Amino acid sequence: MLFLLLSLACAPSDDDSGAFDSGGIVVDDLAACLDADRYLSRLDDLAHLTIDGTGDRLATSEGHAQARAWARAELEALGWTVEERSFQWGIPLRTATNLVATSPGGSPERVVLVGAHLDTVRGAPGVNDNGTGVVAVIGLAEALTFAPEPATAQVQVILWDWEEAGVLGSQRFVQAMSDELAAATVAYVNVDMIGSPNGIRMILDDEDAEALSPGSAALAATAGGWLEDYGLPWEAYDLERNSDHIWFIDRGIPITSFWAGAGGEKSAAQADVYGGTADEPMDSCYHTACDDLGNVQTDFALQLTGAATHLVGELAYARLL
Repeated sequence: MLFLLLSLACAPSDDDSGAFDSGGIVVDDLAACLDADRYLSRLDDLAHLTIDGTGDRLATSEGHAQARAWARAELEALGWTVEERSFQWGIPLRTATNLVATSPGGSPERVVLVGAHLDTVRGAPGVNDNGTGVVAVIGLAEALTFAPEPATAQVQVILWDWEEAGVLGSQRFVQAMSDELAAATVAYVNVDMIGSPNGIRMILDDEDAEALSPGSAALAATAGGWLEDYGLPWEAYDLERNSDHIWFIDRGIPITSFWAGAGGEKSAAQADVYGGTADEPMDSCYHTACDDLGNVQTDFALQLTGAATHLVGELAYARLL
């Protein structure tokens, strides 16, 4: 059964605008403004755009450009300001592009960054890796747009390019951050492949991350606590240089990340807790052509989207850090 994310506090209005009618209720959980149906619809759109097009979203490819244009249209339709920020590397020089969307409100003196990588490896449709994360952060932007009261912080949603081979897009972004933006940024929240079909619910929570970027542990505790409130188990995973969150600790910015597992095998103990099959990969289609719509555990994707959105809401309304 899909995890219900949309509550009566942020129910759709009766008109055709797609806006939410709060009924004067103050929502203290941004996840209440998420729409599960829209999540699944966007995931289907992105999957078909990729599969019916070039078959992947390889960095610098036409498939990536098509997906970037789709994502830009989704975010601009929400009223967010969207920029394409390109960077170059290699011999011969190649050009890749991060998509940066900024919320229409909130103070730039308090900034929350949220990201997911849009690119895939060659030949992989990347519906779980990382269509699930891309759709999650777009849905999160939608929740902020239609929340009953405006966020006090400025939120930026970033779709990274060239994560799959060197985590370059986020590295270049962090390198280019001004000291003012780094000082104003209260956290970076990463969402990377959250629908692994034999996966587990994982949140980055590591002593090294907390030591390097104080506040990181509070991010994990807040998101994990939201899952626990719904009786959903989760576990911490360690700091690794394998996704876009890693570079932000170089600027002392608190980090966390949401993940459901890749090619590693699920243990017997994890199978007892989360279901699924022990001694099998969490995602047997990781980085392959079968990472399509049939390769997503939608319950987990929605649940981790809810946890990430709740966390960003606590940050955006200055209830955390």
